[in-house]
Amino acid sequence: MKFFGDYHTHTKESDGKGSVLDNILSAQNYGLEEVAIADHSFSTLACNMTREKFQLQEDEIARYYETCKDPIKVLHSVEGNLLGFDGDIDIPDDIIERVDILHIGFHRFVDFGNAFKNSKYIFVNGYGSNGAKEKIKALNTEGYLKAMDKYPVDVIVHPGHRCPIDMKAICEKATEKGVYLELNEKHVETLEKDADIIVESGVKLIVGSDAHKPERVGRFARVDQFIEKYSVPLDRVFALNPTFKTKKG
Repeated sequence: MKFFGDYHTHTKESDGKGSVLDNILSAQNYGLEEVAIADHSFSTLACNMTREKFQLQEDEIARYYETCKDPIKVLHSVEGNLLGFDGDIDIPDDIIERVDILHIGFHRFVDFGNAFKNSKYIFVNGYGSNGAKEKIKALNTEGYLKAMDKYPVDVIVHPGHRCPIDMKAICEKATEKGVYLELNEKHVETLEKDADIIVESGVKLIVGSDAHKPERVGRFARVDQFIEKYSVPLDRVFALNPTFKTKKG
């Protein structure tokens, strides 16, 4: 399959290895037309986003557009952390207003203040037993549903990874809200058990390499296999079918 965009990449401003420009040039050289920079968010432990880092990234993207004669499209984002069952995320309102595309998802490694404030959410989902995880699936699902109501979410990253959810309910709300579920190259196996639900739901999908090295940008071998194995309709996969609309248009 020919993918024309990668909508989830990381740089050295969080836990990636390259710069914003490294990722952009890698995407461009690989033949992509679009790429998203989506570094880890403000409460992420050890490699968090800051307003200063965000501004540096904005400036680097602006310089790329100014100096490149034939630029590809660059979307600036933050990979926000869903912090608990109430649906709150850790991206300040002023940054939400500035991003081109808004990603959210569950991550274990958030700062100690948020981790202990939301200890059942973070420690049971991130580290608990399978039995314990099953007991909070409904609460996890409610957190995602509330987040989609509270914020202009564009993409749910690696849904279900380390955080069990009711995929049918998530797909229904995402379809209602125009939110894309991510086919994540690193974690696409998480969706295997819910593949039939996803296909039957009609929910829109988007691809992300989750690349932490520039040379991994745009590589989608496992996503390609997933799409083929489960007969995912190609017209619902953005980066194969150019219909992607962010909340900002």
